[in-house]
Amino acid sequence: MVAHVVETDAQLVARCRAGDDDAWRELVERFSRYVYAIAVQAFRLPPEDAEDVFQDVFARVYERLDSLREDEAVRPWIAQLTRRLCIDRLRSGGRVSLGLVNTLLQYYTGNPNQTAFSTAFAELTQPILRGFGAKNPQVENLTQAERDVIYAIRDFGFFQDQFAADIVADYFAWDIEPRFAQAFIGAGYVFRTFFFLNAAFERSWLRLRWIVWGNLVFTGVLLLATYWHVEEFHWNPFETPLAHIWIVLYVFEPVVMLYLIPRGTFSAPAPTTGGPIDIWLKRFLVLVTGLLLMNGLLLLINPEFAATRWAWKLNPLDARMVSAWFLGWSVWCGTMAFAQDWDEIRTAARLFILNGVALLVVAIVFRDEFLPGRGTATGFTVAVAVMTGLMVAFHVLQERRRPVGQPAPTELGGVQG
Repeated sequence: MVAHVVETDAQLVARCRAGDDDAWRELVERFSRYVYAIAVQAFRLPPEDAEDVFQDVFARVYERLDSLREDEAVRPWIAQLTRRLCIDRLRSGGRVSLGLVNTLLQYYTGNPNQTAFSTAFAELTQPILRGFGAKNPQVENLTQAERDVIYAIRDFGFFQDQFAADIVADYFAWDIEPRFAQAFIGAGYVFRTFFFLNAAFERSWLRLRWIVWGNLVFTGVLLLATYWHVEEFHWNPFETPLAHIWIVLYVFEPVVMLYLIPRGTFSAPAPTTGGPIDIWLKRFLVLVTGLLLMNGLLLLINPEFAATRWAWKLNPLDARMVSAWFLGWSVWCGTMAFAQDWDEIRTAARLFILNGVALLVVAIVFRDEFLPGRGTATGFTVAVAVMTGLMVAFHVLQERRRPVGQPAPTELGGVQG
């Protein structure tokens, strides 16, 4: 008797990609209960709504299977589609209402004047959230209004955890699949926001010289990654215009910046108002330059190998996009190491600290997204904390060594923009 070998999810997806009609039927059969359980048990949709979600999910799977990058990831991909459609169904039907959310927040923040129901609230909530609405005798004894609050908490929890991520997945320029990659890039744009605010309001290009070469590298790597993976971007402007906006911005940003730099900026003498830069700060900047360059080049050139050792899940497109921040900051730090006066790089040091703090917040909030069993997760968090802490210490040291009687940086002259 020959034993029946169960086909893996990846093998089944491969057959679907090859146009095997039987494979499509098997895929629906394999995941039908899974999809229906999410709709009914997790989101408590009525049967007719659950059936609509069921049909929509597999219609989208059929239409978008080519966008699935890794065949073995089909199960979490289908789950994400299902949750997204369930949330859309709840929102369109008014199930997650503002009143329920307000009630949820009132209980969730621990109002001291709680009723008997809200006293038992903490004991009831977590099991329900973990069980995705599984039957619980305590819950069945509650009034309908009280049950609505608990279920609103559960559904709102999914809204917080999944809907924000799904907005990124649907409307960003490309699909950023690993959640940590979304958070990392988001932290990077916190830095970029303050980066541009500094460039917009700074009156002297002597204190902006440090940004030029790093920004050219940063935008250049983003463009390289974009053209390298151009087929993975969302080019349909009726779905999202961000891919077109993305490429226009990162083509014109470096060009416009080069034309805005006043003549003589790079040959102008350094200011002498902030005091000389400590030799240990320069050595620190050179060390950081090397570390970031090493990791950035690995992500850019060989993302497949990087993914085997990285702290979070990587795919080639996201790895190359992430490399832009590593390589950009590598050149920014290298440029800072050539500066002579503290006031040339004072703002750069503060942006370095801001970026480090943002990454630490991401590492803490999304720590569950790190791949288990990899020491690189701890290494990443510790490295960011150490580099940020050292830059804070050097900032304090340089400010204490500022020459007495010198004007504040906002009062300095120099090459004007």
